[in-house]
Amino acid sequence: MLAWDEAGERSELQAEIYDLLVAHLEQLLAVGQIDPDALATGDQQALSEHRRRQEEWMLAPLADGRVPMWAVLDESDAEFEAEWARADADGLAELEESLSGLPERRLPAAELQAACAHLRAVIRRREWPHDLLVACGGLRPRQLPRQDAELWLRVAAGILAPKDDLPGPASQRGAGGSAGFDTDLEDDEFDLGGFSADEQAMIALCALDHYDWLAVTTALARGGPGTPADPASLGRYVAEYDPDDPDDQADAAVGMLRHAVALWRVLGAVDAADRLTALGWWGIPEAVQRAWQPRPER
Repeated sequence: MLAWDEAGERSELQAEIYDLLVAHLEQLLAVGQIDPDALATGDQQALSEHRRRQEEWMLAPLADGRVPMWAVLDESDAEFEAEWARADADGLAELEESLSGLPERRLPAAELQAACAHLRAVIRRREWPHDLLVACGGLRPRQLPRQDAELWLRVAAGILAPKDDLPGPASQRGAGGSAGFDTDLEDDEFDLGGFSADEQAMIALCALDHYDWLAVTTALARGGPGTPADPASLGRYVAEYDPDDPDDQADAAVGMLRHAVALWRVLGAVDAADRLTALGWWGIPEAVQRAWQPRPER
């Protein structure tokens, strides 16, 4: 149900909960409810019962009202969110520094209007990649933002940091949508058998890290409209961003970034030849900065 940290690395809370669990099990041992010999010999029934007892204790409220499982997981989530927020802040600072000396990127109003008309139609008609767009942007299909720039940036930022899970049962996700992705890439390093096309895309997008987005966004911003934005080129930008980093990071990024490119095509950020458009030149850096802005306190 959870993985305990090593003894010397546990937080005060985790150490407290762990010690309370051990004390509970020792009490059961003392009254004969646990057979240590059966556990030592790998008796499946004894092991199953031992796990059940631990699960029941972890999910039962303590005297002070805390539920051990949720107390430990909430602390772990808070630590992860704090680490991610620091990574967002560092990435944002580095990206802003990279963009500071570049020419002004003007919003191409006509391209934005055409792209959002297409985006709204895809969502309204529930065409591929409707589910991905809605999940990434945290959208309500019947209450889309009225302002084109807000709609476009919300979806584009959501490609970096999806707001919601995919809707509907797994069997319906990505129905009819696999043709939207370039699944024939010979260098695809991100094949997740057993998942639908949309599920693979969501997993891949979430697996991309700040370094990948920094490398890609910086290269596209510096290159301007017409810059190659196909998955192989994006992987090369990752490799070139820091030559001292291992090449396998760039190789892995190619397979994951192909899903981003597929969605960028729908948004009009790249054209049919996977080259950066004026809209993408303006919007991708704006979306990345938006995704890494500090989140409001909850």
